[in-house]
Amino acid sequence: MGNRRQQKRVPLASVALLGRPDGEGPKDMQTFTADISMSGIGLYSTAVWELDRDVSIDLTFMGTETLITEHLEGRIIYANRIGAIYFLGVQFQEEVSAVKQPGLYERLQRILSYY
Repeated sequence: MGNRRQQKRVPLASVALLGRPDGEGPKDMQTFTADISMSGIGLYSTAVWELDRDVSIDLTFMGTETLITEHLEGRIIYANRIGAIYFLGVQFQEEVSAVKQPGLYERLQRILSYY
């Protein structure tokens, strides 16, 4: 089985507030980032989330001098239980953009330049 990922995933120390745009199911659950790419993110959650459900993500991470929060929309494409927590794979609706998520875009470009 080959690797389906189109882009390199890199670590990013951040907290993600995961919500449901439709208001159903878990609401505004704090999760932690495992890794991120320009087109998706891996998250650790204490609550189970259904596959193929749309989610909103408010991702907060440390910028150069201050905390930065960026908003993204995506769909859960992977969910696996690991002990008492769940690992979630979320594919973004649109790739991270210099226009829509400038702080995150800059941070990812900086991290990717080391890999």
